[in-house]
Amino acid sequence: MVRRIYVEKKQGFDVEAAGLFRSMKDDLHLQSVTGLRILNRYDIDGIDDETYEAAKFTVFAEPAIDSLYEEELPGDISSANFFGVEFLPGQYDQRADSAAQCIRLMKGDAQPVVKFARIIVLEGKLKKGQLDEIKNYCVNPVDSQIAENEKPEKIIKAGSRIIPMDAKEMSDYE
Repeated sequence: MVRRIYVEKKQGFDVEAAGLFRSMKDDLHLQSVTGLRILNRYDIDGIDDETYEAAKFTVFAEPAIDSLYEEELPGDISSANFFGVEFLPGQYDQRADSAAQCIRLMKGDAQPVVKFARIIVLEGKLKKGQLDEIKNYCVNPVDSQIAENEKPEKIIKAGSRIIPMDAKEMSDYE
C-alpha cells in the first residue's frame, strides 16, 4: 500500500521557500504573487504500519520544525495555485534514496520504495500565463518534470528487475 505524506517547514524555518519567493519575484517581476510555500511530498511503499509510524518523525520530519500532513494537502492549499516538481525517471533522487536507506536501517527486512516531489504553493492572484511562467522557472527540463498529483497505486523502483505482468496489467501503463 502506498502512503503519502507532505512535510512543510514551520514559519521561521522555511528558508528555502523564502529564498525561492525572493528570487522568483526579482527574476520574473511578479507583483501578484504574495507568498510561496514548499511542501516535500513522499510516496512510500513496501513498509508495514509499525515502520511507517516510526519513520514519520524520524526519517521524514522533525516535530520541532516541520508540519506533517498525511495523504492530503492541508485544506488552505486546495484552492491555491500549486504544482509539483520531481526528477525525471532514471535521474538519481538523493532525498528518496536516503529516506529508503534510513528506513532499511530502522528495520532490516523492510524493502521500502520512496518517491519524492517538491510541491510549490503560490499565494496571491496570478494573471493569465503566470503559472506557466513560474513552472518554467522552477523546472529544469534536463533533470526534472512536473509531477502528477494523483497518488500511485504501486511504486516500481527505477532499475529494479522486470516484473511479469499479464495483458490487463500492461494495458494499465499505456
